[in-house]
Amino acid sequence: MSCRTETVICKHRDSARTYYVDLDEALPAGVTIVTVSASTDDASLSIDSTGVLGADAVIQNGACGDLTLKANRAILLALSGGVSSVDEVIITVSWSQSDGDSDAIDCRLFVE
Repeated sequence: MSCRTETVICKHRDSARTYYVDLDEALPAGVTIVTVSASTDDASLSIDSTGVLGADAVIQNGACGDLTLKANRAILLALSGGVSSVDEVIITVSWSQSDGDSDAIDCRLFVE
């Protein structure tokens, strides 16, 4: 699953999966992601790990088909837990860049 311009992620409460934040179009040419972190206020949701994608990868992006992620321009976000709800959970993903800048994006998560 990928988090792009429309930053909505859906997951089952019992699943433990890795999701991706594709920043290729948001980053300036030649700039890479150096470090990453993520946080949420939802105590029932676990952010198990975060990381920078180290090699190009092709993932299935639901009904949209394959998505090619570029090394050092996408973020991995491993999530588990959560409680089923109609309310969204916000996960803030922050990163630092090779050009010295830093940025963040809010991903909206729905747990079913």
